[in-house]
Amino acid sequence: CALNEKNKVWFSIADIMLVLAVVSLIFYLGGTVFNIIPNSGITTFEWSYTRTCNNYYNLYYESQKLNMGGGFFTTRNCGIFTEAPMYSFLLGVSLAVETFLRNSVNKKKCLIYILTIITTRSTTGILCILLCAFLYYVNKALRSKKHDIKRTLVFVLFFGVIGVAAVVLSNKLEQVSGSNSTSIRSDHVLACLKAWLENPIIGQGYLNQDAVMQYEDYQQGISIGLLYMLATGGIILFSTLLLPFIVNAIRCIKRKQYEQFSFGIVILFLYFLTAITGTPIIISFIAFLAEGTSVGAREDLNFIENYQKSRVRIKI
Repeated sequence: CALNEKNKVWFSIADIMLVLAVVSLIFYLGGTVFNIIPNSGITTFEWSYTRTCNNYYNLYYESQKLNMGGGFFTTRNCGIFTEAPMYSFLLGVSLAVETFLRNSVNKKKCLIYILTIITTRSTTGILCILLCAFLYYVNKALRSKKHDIKRTLVFVLFFGVIGVAAVVLSNKLEQVSGSNSTSIRSDHVLACLKAWLENPIIGQGYLNQDAVMQYEDYQQGISIGLLYMLATGGIILFSTLLLPFIVNAIRCIKRKQYEQFSFGIVILFLYFLTAITGTPIIISFIAFLAEGTSVGAREDLNFIENYQKSRVRIKI
């Protein structure tokens, strides 16, 4: 199938992340939570500053803790990564792959991704789960012969309420822990927009972090992705993502390829909230959109040519 060939890279990412998810769940539950599996040593690493963490046979690291208040700290499942949001992002991508790009949804794999995302304690990850579930049921309703609008509206309301509850709960936890990730992201959104408005066409220079940070109240690097690309690359670079996305969205809706469109929505959502500009996975996503645009254009041309040939035959 042409679509499966096109999605091979994403399938490979999802397969790798499934292995990492299973391994991290084993060590997180067996080691971090229940202390059944002993750690194998201490690892020192650099992430903003020099840190140390427990290491489990170089397969799992307790690299980030969350302050729950009252002197109580809980460990986030970071797998082999330096922080939970990185891990959660890739797990979210993998969940979207399994939900929207595979020929059939493997519920066991999806459950593994969902459980692992929950153990990362990432608000973005939780919202990604809700978004995937919401889009899955919307697609199901659109493909249903009955088009049960009432059921779809119930699902929309349900996931909307759960999403709002997740955000409110996250804000409460942030107030207790002092992490303020929502405030930081909001500040960085405004900083990116201010930096972009200074030079909207070509931006501040690709990945020029200092040019954006001068507008930040929270001087903690960059915590978002999509608008950072706009601020440093301007409309010219941003259009390499936006235009193919729009073209693909229109084509997918016309051809009722709702799953492909839903996958793009989830990746764009994750990219907006995660600092991953310039990473291979975003470059792959842009290539994925561009390739889809070119393939779709070739298919449209073939359709026009075949249509014209059929008209000639009819006249003859």
